[in-house]
Amino acid sequence: MPLAPDRTPTHEPLDLEVIWDLSDAIDERRDGGPVTPAMLEEAADEAGVPASHAWVAASVDPDIDWQGQSALTVRVCTGGCQAWGAVPVLERFLELRARRLEAGLPAFDVVAVACLNTCDRPTAVASAGAHGYATHPDTDVEAVDALVEALLD
Repeated sequence: MPLAPDRTPTHEPLDLEVIWDLSDAIDERRDGGPVTPAMLEEAADEAGVPASHAWVAASVDPDIDWQGQSALTVRVCTGGCQAWGAVPVLERFLELRARRLEAGLPAFDVVAVACLNTCDRPTAVASAGAHGYATHPDTDVEAVDALVEALLD
């Protein structure tokens, strides 16, 4: 079992009741199929919450399949890592993905997961693509842009 971080939490986790309700709405919407970014964005809009909250809600169910659309997938721990800034990190990944898509540039998939087993070094991020599989512990918002550039280079 991973150790707990040796530093004080910096962020409040999202309201679990809101996340559970959103998770139920996503489950109904997907009707047994994979989760897509459009589905999550629509669920977030209907609930009046940021898109990142829908990604977190989808991570609650470990059996959900995520619809891949790109050669690169970035996974963000949105379990315990929320207390160390996982939601802002997730939001930054989603923002960069949207900008790349709008510009017609190669993008990446963003998947939220409940845990990446690097609890002692939050926020945990993992990537899978042409470079193989890698973990990127201690990822903060300021590191996201450089990480995306390195992964897509």
